Amino acid sequence: MPYQPKFATKSITVKAVTLTLDPLPNAAAVGQTIIFSGFLTTDGVGWGPGQTIDIYAGMKKIASGMTQANGYYEVSWTIPFKFDTYVFPCASHTFQAYHAASGTWSNARSMQVAFPVRIRDFWAPDTVRAGDLFTANGFLEFQDVDGAWKGIGGATVNIYYDGNLIGPVTTQSNGYFEKTDCKIPTAGTYTLKADYAGTIKTAAVTAVAGVLGEGASTLLAIAPFALLGLAVARERGWLRI
Repeated sequence: MPYQPKFATKSITVKAVTLTLDPLPNAAAVGQTIIFSGFLTTDGVGWGPGQTIDIYAGMKKIASGMTQANGYYEVSWTIPFKFDTYVFPCASHTFQAYHAASGTWSNARSMQVAFPVRIRDFWAPDTVRAGDLFTANGFLEFQDVDGAWKGIGGATVNIYYDGNLIGPVTTQSNGYFEKTDCKIPTAGTYTLKADYAGTIKTAAVTAVAGVLGEGASTLLAIAPFALLGLAVARERGWLRI
């Protein structure tokens, strides 16, 4: 028996899904925790709670989190040297958020990833005469993915006393720097500081040592390296942007 064709219709509304990713720091160092945040919305209304948001670096998923009731999400990620078998290089990377349930990608954000940097064995004499020349030296190094500390050559390290610039010095290929024409004009107790401001790819670092002017009686010890991270976080942050 033949049948006539027939059809039925029904109106259906499909809401637009939008996923945003807030701005990231221009640069951050390995070991630093980054917060990825933004909103998942449908026609401008927050979609939540409990929607899964994945964070990608390029095509690598690095972290996941959930939306709150208003669609807002925050996902924290501590930058590693590598995740899974992928080595995370010291370079610029593109990050996006992804909502798998709707297949929606966020806008892209870029961030430079830096390797840790230190100033090792920063040295200066304990006592000098006011106006006399003296030498300050040390090593500027970065930590590579194999865990080894390696010299940074051709970099500029500035030497200061109590915030006054003595002058710059350029590191050798092994990271060694030596400034032989340091001078403090007035007697007193001063803090000598070696400061590497960094580049977009490397972390900034500061080291301090004590220097005495003629007639001073108090000695300042070389600061242990364990305190350098605190000094950097307090005074400069990890990077110079």
